[in-house]
Amino acid sequence: MDDSTQATHSPTWTDGRGRSWQIDADPAVVVLTPVDDTGDSERIEIPQREWRQSIRFDPSGARVVIHFDTGMEEIGFMVPMEEAKSLFEAMKQPDRLTPPPPITDAPATPVAQPTTARRNPLWPKMTAMPIVAIGLAVISFLPIAGFFLGAAAIALAVLIRTKSRDNAAHLHMRTTASISIYVAIAGMLISTIATYAMYNRPPDPDFVDAEVFRVLDWSWGARIAAIVMIIMALCLHEAAHAISAWWCGDGYAKSQGRVTLNPLSHIDPFGTILLPIFLTLQGLPVFGYARAVPVQLGNVPNHRRAQILVAGAGPFSNLLQAACCLGLITLIAAVLSLIPNVEVFHLCDIEPYVDVRGIAGAKVIGALALMLKLGFAINLLLAFFNLIPIPPLDGSWIAEHMLPDPVGRFYATIRPFGMILFIVMIFGFPEVIWYFLRPAIHIIAWSRMMVYEVSGF
Repeated sequence: MDDSTQATHSPTWTDGRGRSWQIDADPAVVVLTPVDDTGDSERIEIPQREWRQSIRFDPSGARVVIHFDTGMEEIGFMVPMEEAKSLFEAMKQPDRLTPPPPITDAPATPVAQPTTARRNPLWPKMTAMPIVAIGLAVISFLPIAGFFLGAAAIALAVLIRTKSRDNAAHLHMRTTASISIYVAIAGMLISTIATYAMYNRPPDPDFVDAEVFRVLDWSWGARIAAIVMIIMALCLHEAAHAISAWWCGDGYAKSQGRVTLNPLSHIDPFGTILLPIFLTLQGLPVFGYARAVPVQLGNVPNHRRAQILVAGAGPFSNLLQAACCLGLITLIAAVLSLIPNVEVFHLCDIEPYVDVRGIAGAKVIGALALMLKLGFAINLLLAFFNLIPIPPLDGSWIAEHMLPDPVGRFYATIRPFGMILFIVMIFGFPEVIWYFLRPAIHIIAWSRMMVYEVSGF
């Protein structure tokens, strides 16, 4: 702000993401200065020539939502009518901005709102359409059906980018749509190769070495691969929670450095590293957990919906990872089936081993296929496991905010004892756990048949 111009308005407001700003305004410039010294925000100046496209007043009952579009992000404040009017008077630009309506004691006359009215852009936008688009894209590797799934994903992604505004509030939707397009294109290429292999692979051999059907133990290589895939699955699971909370308007996880794909930000020293290693040394099934993501969704609009989206983002990320692993397994199987004299065993079953023969680099291909196979099973089981509606699993948060209020209050009451209930359920009623994991087992069996139809392996 020019020192020669006296500021006439300097309140401190809190935006929709919980950040505090000091607002200085005069007829030449509006300055937003972050009060909290977190390093995430910088001083923003909006000169008078940019006010028309960068500042907007939207009345909301007895308050006013003031939007500042900085080009990099859209910052919004919901303030009392008097403060909004004071800011407008300080700017002294009635010919450039639409002022808030005058304050009156007379009762407001109800006005019918058009059904196409734009939603409040104070918080970042995320709807179900990008989620559906990325979901269709990651399964577009399926033979034959993948062409239709990929085309639907691309069409939906293009529709999202066409209909959404090119601003910070819609950045997440547009980015997800763009990723969906690239993933769908890659999936359709895999689908093309898999479909060709399905109808052109050589017939199954008349003789198969019975040695390949022996009962296999977990080798150290398989154990290390399982630990690596578990760490990746857990870290991306927690990153999905943090990113979805940020997209819903909660910046607390971002302020804690959790909105990142860097595994170091999500690793719990015991649950992510020591526990899997201990279970591996004991010959037990490998399991683990990552650091929980802190969220504060009470102040975001429609916080019940936000809680469901944030809780479901973790299992959904595991389903996406499982689909990507299965897609790459399908690609490997399809390509190898088209090479003469190549044999592959245990490619998509539950054995901790993949045997590739008859091609250079068979050991490397087998190791890669093993990691993908373990990643597919681990992510699939982890997704359905977390959907069990028992605290502290993600399914309990979904059930608490999706079911009627009495059920939600019941979950809130038992949540402090969730870990005890969880342990009792695992050791006392394991059949309940297996009931929720049954869909994952069926999907693994179906994928085995699908890979066999494509490649004969």
